[in-house]
Amino acid sequence: ILIGEYRYIDIQGITVLNSLSIFDNNITGLGHNIKGAKIKGKGEYPKCLECPDEEFRVKTLFIDPQRSYIPMALMLRSVSPTQIKAKLYRNGKPFMANQPENAPIEIRIPS
Repeated sequence: ILIGEYRYIDIQGITVLNSLSIFDNNITGLGHNIKGAKIKGKGEYPKCLECPDEEFRVKTLFIDPQRSYIPMALMLRSVSPTQIKAKLYRNGKPFMANQPENAPIEIRIPS
């Protein structure tokens, strides 16, 4: 399983989200905002047209703590021994039942 936290700084240099401070807290893997590890082939959603046939990617769940009702995933692809490409996307599922009334429905972090 992969677990993690993240910080997103927008183009103006403003921190939009920062959950890095909770990484070292004594929480289980499932309590993190990045979690999971499903192996995906190049033809699985979202497709990777530039990936070689034998390459596999790793999908994790991705949570915006202020918009946890928007299901998102993060696809990770190793492009070199020192580089990873990441693609953030809607997880393809409908909004969860805990969506507050009139809540924003946009993902705040660009894919």
